[in-house]
Formats: sequence, structure tokens, C-alpha cells
Amino acid sequence: MRLLILGHSRIVQRRLLPALARLDAVEQADIASRRPAAGAARAAAPAAAPRGEVYEGYDDALRRSGAQLAWVSGVNTDHAPLAERCLQRGLHVIVDKPAATRLRDAERLLALARERNLCLAEATVFAHHPQVELVREQFARRQDAPSRVTATFSVPPFTDDNFRWRRELGGGALLDMGIYAAATARLLFGEAPGQEPIQAPLQWHARVLGRRGGVDTAFACLGVAGARALVGQFGFDTEYCNRLQVLGTRTAVSLERAFTTAPDEPNVLAVSAANRHEQVTAPAGDSFGLFVQDVIASIAAGRHGRWAEILWQDARALHALRTAAGEDDA
Repeated sequence: MRLLILGHSRIVQRRLLPALARLDAVEQADIASRRPAAGAARAAAPAAAPRGEVYEGYDDALRRSGAQLAWVSGVNTDHAPLAERCLQRGLHVIVDKPAATRLRDAERLLALARERNLCLAEATVFAHHPQVELVREQFARRQDAPSRVTATFSVPPFTDDNFRWRRELGGGALLDMGIYAAATARLLFGEAPGQEPIQAPLQWHARVLGRRGGVDTAFACLGVAGARALVGQFGFDTEYCNRLQVLGTRTAVSLERAFTTAPDEPNVLAVSAANRHEQVTAPAGDSFGLFVQDVIASIAAGRHGRWAEILWQDARALHALRTAAGEDDA
């Protein structure tokens, strides 16, 4: 499949292009940017990456590229408008998180994708690392299920020119990192042996912990559904911490680098059960490549509708988090 990348973001350069270099399912990858830096991005791409055209402008790319699938990147407020343009052009779409900064924009994108029978997927790529399934397996093999989750993802402040400091570009910790809380709850509180599936969204509580200028820089949250609860701390105003702890009746699992795992390194899970402790190694996996591969396979099989449901669940949770924290979603 031919891919068109809209946006010259750091994540495209550091993670997506190297992932595509290992992916046979992408035969060509075009790149478009509003700035001439797109050419530099292509020049810096791994030699094995699928070659493609470079367009200095989105209009030109959408008019001339023969891609079937678009990856929308860039600042957060660009995501929904660019995704909408791609869908209108008949392209399947992957969009960086958050797919939309307002719930009604997510609703509009989903309606358009459904009308055109196109894939619309949000790039919550961490969910595709092998360690996530391995966490769930630790509970399943003991006929157990996660009921308490503690998630922490906090990083040092970004450089002053980063868009996350600018409200008009969709900055702020809730918009940029809220999806990690939403997706983690969705992944771990699903149907499992001895556990009823969640029939309605979690009830979310949230509080902003810090501000800089016009944006929130950190938040704490609590998501509750019956006896299940996720407690989270997220932001970009502390020392680096990237950790997940998952508890059940008979099982406890914790891991570092839960949300951004290096593609070439295995990761270790610390597992406790019946007061016995062991380490279980998750194999290395490139979450970006595995995610793209999964999306392409679902498009080929005509089963891409599940991505829309995932996006809708997470968009509602993000809206609930922002509302609970008193943030405007207008």
C-alpha cells in the first residue's frame, strides 16, 4: 500500500520513517509539509525506507499523490481538519493523537468515514507493543482480571518553541497526554475471565496540577467503573517517569517504559502472584510498525470499522477528562 504522510513532526522523523523501513506492507511513502523541511526529512530517512515523493504543501500532495492511506501528524489542531480533507479525497486515514481537540470534531470525522466506508484510526501505537498482550496474558493464565491500575507518564518541560505550550495549537497536557489514560483503561478493563465487560464509559474525575501561560502542564485523574479504577498522573513538568502498575485479585504486574518502548529492546515485566515474584520478558517490538501493519491488514480484509469504535471510545473519555478538569471543549 502507498502511504502519504502529512506533517513534518519529530515523531514522523524519529519513529515512523524508521518503522516503515522494516515494513513490507508499505511500498511507497510520500511526505508533505507546509515547510521545505520535508525534503530534509526524506533525505534523513533510513536508506531502506520505502521511497516516495516529497511535496512542499498539503494541497499539492492531496492533489497529486496516488496514496491509498494517509498518516496525519503535526500540531494537535491540524489533526481533525487534515484528516477530514483526506477522507473527502477518499483516503483511509491514520491520525496522530488526539484525533480531534473537540468531541464534535471527532463525531464529524467518524460520520464522514462511515459514509465513505473508509478507515479512520487514531495512532495510539503503544497499545500494539507485545508487552500489552503479555500483561493481559499474566492475568488470563490465572483466571484473573485487572481491577486497579496506576499509570504515570510525566516528562521534563519541552523547549520553548514546542507547540504544546500554545493553547491555540492544541497544547496542554490534557489534550496531548489524556489519551494515554483513556486507552490504558480501555485496554485493561475489557472483557476477561470472571470479569463483566464495561457497558458504559468510565466515570472520569480530573484535576489540573500545573499551568504555564495559557495551558495546563500536568493533571491527575481517576477513572471508575464499578470496582475497577485507574489512577493516573500525566504531564510535562517533572523528571521523566513512564510506568504502569496493574493489580488484580491474584496478580500484580508492573513495567517501566509502558507508553514509549524502544523498538529494538525487550522489556521486563515484574509479576507477583501468591506472594511469588518473577520477571517475564516481553520481546522487542516496533509499536509504530506493528500498528501500521495491523491497520493495513484490517483495510485489506474489510474489517477497519473497529478502529472507528476505538477512536470514539477514547474521544469520549478525553472529553470527559477535560470536562472534569474544567477545561473548555468549545
